[in-house]
Amino acid sequence: MSPVDKDNDISDGHGHGHEWPQSFFSEQLVMLDGLNFAFDRPAITSLKKTNYTVGLQTQDYDSLHKMISKSLSTTAATAGTRENNKDKKKSDDDDRQRDQLLHLLRLRREKDDSPKRKVILITQTLPKLHPSFDSILLPLLLLSEDRRPVIVFLSDPKRKGQWQRTIVSRWKQTLPSFMRTNNTSVDIIDSILSHGILWVEGPLSPQRYLQLQLLGDLAIDPFPFGGGVTTLETLAVCTPVLTLPSLQTVPQLAAGMIAAIDEQESLVAASVEDMLQKAKQLLYADEQAALEMRQRICDKQDLLYHPNSQSLQDKHAVAGLDEWNRFLRRLVNKE
Repeated sequence: MSPVDKDNDISDGHGHGHEWPQSFFSEQLVMLDGLNFAFDRPAITSLKKTNYTVGLQTQDYDSLHKMISKSLSTTAATAGTRENNKDKKKSDDDDRQRDQLLHLLRLRREKDDSPKRKVILITQTLPKLHPSFDSILLPLLLLSEDRRPVIVFLSDPKRKGQWQRTIVSRWKQTLPSFMRTNNTSVDIIDSILSHGILWVEGPLSPQRYLQLQLLGDLAIDPFPFGGGVTTLETLAVCTPVLTLPSLQTVPQLAAGMIAAIDEQESLVAASVEDMLQKAKQLLYADEQAALEMRQRICDKQDLLYHPNSQSLQDKHAVAGLDEWNRFLRRLVNKE
């Protein structure tokens, strides 16, 4: 694979040349040095944005319980009108979501002799759960019982109920091929799936969604269709995201974000085997190492988000916008 001829190159405006696989594209390929988007940082309203080390702040069970238990919606005192019924449904939905998150929180807490369950988030839309991604998901479900994580998916029975049923049916058919036992009865398969998977029924309100992201020990970026906005929302609450860019058939957005915060060694995998190994290392690292990972993500968050009124002087965010401006000016001048 030969690099593109530099005489035909559109550079980033700094005079920096790039080498890239132009042969994969019929269009002119352009590479920028920075992230090519501007995204406002999401914030959980009950957390102080001025001290955004949420990965450390919210490890305390009581603090998380209080934050999740706080009602996010209000219901009219009387019912009967269409508007009041709509308010009542909104309140009921929020109560259900609150109870689901509190259940997940209880699973994360060591209680009596029950070990703490680690939580993996895969909160992409269900159509992104391609069969090839089962090579990551199903082995994690088959870890020994004392190490088996809870894998969380978003469920939307009204709009995507058929997708959920189809995916679960596929898992039931595929899971036996990953098992090192002849006992692959229907009851055993159902038990593994029910014990290892938690469906959180949505759609979630924005604040409930961020609270869910906060409860994860690790998020995994699916392939071949990975995340963009979902990854930004997850990193906004300092939850690490593991990705495998070489198996993505769409832009490797998650890998770019992780590179921006300089966590490639821990969070960018080179193969399916490497992704599984990294997932286990991240899940079962000691508590201090896990907190340090979240703290590093918190410390470098400003590299990912659009500058606002409090951070207009952030040189990295401004540099990313300036790079686009320089590139577009250069493109117009070439016309």
